[in-house]
Amino acid sequence: MVDLPQEYLDYTPSVLVTGSAEGQGGKDLEELKGVKLDVPIKGKFDELSADFTGVLLAGLKDNITGAAKAKAKAAAEKVKAEAKAKLDAEKAKAQERLNAEKAAAKEKAQAELDAKKEEAKKKAASAAEKAKDKIKSGLGTLLK
Repeated sequence: MVDLPQEYLDYTPSVLVTGSAEGQGGKDLEELKGVKLDVPIKGKFDELSADFTGVLLAGLKDNITGAAKAKAKAAAEKVKAEAKAKLDAEKAKAQERLNAEKAAAKEKAQAELDAKKEEAKKKAASAAEKAKDKIKSGLGTLLK
């Protein structure tokens, strides 16, 4: 946007890094290949004519800082989401183990209860048999 009455310029061209220059830090530049940068040019005409490079660098610095913060925030969100997914998986695993242990304990308690019931039945049958024998022997002596 160019505002002639206010003598103000607000323009943001986009620059795309497409290649590397040999002998000028080519490796670093190669790593930037494909990176798109917005270069904001904002300011009054007299500011731009007095220190165009300073205005360009200030706008570029603000843009890069904002992009870096956004990228860091996105990375933090990704790590947070991965950590939450891992936590949920561990929680589900722990719940599964707990349910399995609970079922095993319940099964063991039921087996012990069944064994005690069986033992009580045997004792009752044995006591009934002894009582019958005692009654028979008592009746046998009475009838003689």
